[in-house]
Amino acid sequence: MDEMKTGGHTNVALLEDSISEPQKSSDIVAYKNENLKKSNYLIGAKFKATLLELRITYASLFMIQEGNYSYEGLQPVVKMRAGDLMRIIGCESRGVYKQLKPISVQMTNRVLGVESDERQEFHYLSFITNADYQDGVFTVTFNKDIEKVIKPENGRFTNLERSTMMSLDSSYSFRLYELLRQHCFYPSYYTGERTGIFEITKNLSELKMELGVINVNDVDYKKELSNGTTDYDGVVDKISKKNKIKSYDIWSNFKARCLDVAVKDINEKTDITVEYTPIRSGRGGKVHDIRFIVTLRDAKYDKARERLVANAPVEDEVKFQFYFGASEALGNIKLDFAEIANLGVACNYDLERLKKAGEVLDSQKGEVKNIVGFLLSAIKDEYEVPRKREAKKDDFHNFEEGEYDVDAMEKMVAGRRM
Repeated sequence: MDEMKTGGHTNVALLEDSISEPQKSSDIVAYKNENLKKSNYLIGAKFKATLLELRITYASLFMIQEGNYSYEGLQPVVKMRAGDLMRIIGCESRGVYKQLKPISVQMTNRVLGVESDERQEFHYLSFITNADYQDGVFTVTFNKDIEKVIKPENGRFTNLERSTMMSLDSSYSFRLYELLRQHCFYPSYYTGERTGIFEITKNLSELKMELGVINVNDVDYKKELSNGTTDYDGVVDKISKKNKIKSYDIWSNFKARCLDVAVKDINEKTDITVEYTPIRSGRGGKVHDIRFIVTLRDAKYDKARERLVANAPVEDEVKFQFYFGASEALGNIKLDFAEIANLGVACNYDLERLKKAGEVLDSQKGEVKNIVGFLLSAIKDEYEVPRKREAKKDDFHNFEEGEYDVDAMEKMVAGRRM
């Protein structure tokens, strides 16, 4: 991939609605590009920000990419007419002063944490040192060292479409989109089948820091992270024990209020679709990682995807979730592990199909001697509730062990419980 080229250092650029006269050095015409080539090094930063702050920062970085900035001493400076800026980022231009004032306070107090495990480097710096509004012009002054992290690292960058980024409705979807999108590409040396489907696993604690759910600028987190540790679970556990647990520390709250909101927004408005599965381990099956499956919306991958789906094995996590959901789905019907495992094979680990089979069983008059055989038949033959005739009690398939590694599954479940 090519590195981002910032162009020459022009005079201060002011956004204009239209330019009827020949272009002046202090004016900006239509953008040369519709995408921001954002450094993956910067995308992976850990910080907390509002949606409006993210949009303004995006617009400012976009102008630097276009070469529309100047220097004050060694610090890059971007100037924009405030009303035009608000239109670009999709906000009302009325009351610009009142909208920009609190955002400017947040922006200038924000410390940005940027890390690269590959290069064994980390940087914590004040991203923006000054934000000024005077005579209808909004001025953003960046830290003098910011060019080290805003230029694509070793040519590694992600194309982020301006209209897409500005359409996202929450800071969580804004950040999650760019965090996932940076992994959705094939390097030139890749020789495998290109399906446009990417599996990305994120540590839950680190993801919360990247989304801003955990504020790394809080005193306790800042202290723990200052030594460059990457044991994010350890840091979060230590601080959670010290302080009162916040609502988003609980997985169900984080899932409902942050993750699901972000995924829905991304799936409705961007060029990717996102699905995810929590990865659990330890006592009580605590979530420690999240496995994302990201699919590019591109028809050129359709045939390869059809082949992939036809041959795809069921993931262990799906089997694990099926095993623990089976008891609830079947109600009072008690089965051992091997029996549940075989039912999973029969219904392709679909809990709704298993639940329906259980309801059919409950509707039977009299005793069913071969419960597992009945459930297998109900799944295979798609029995309905209620049945029009009473089922014969001995005409169900005998229970036979399916193609399922019970020992391996039991070991996996035992590991999750530890």
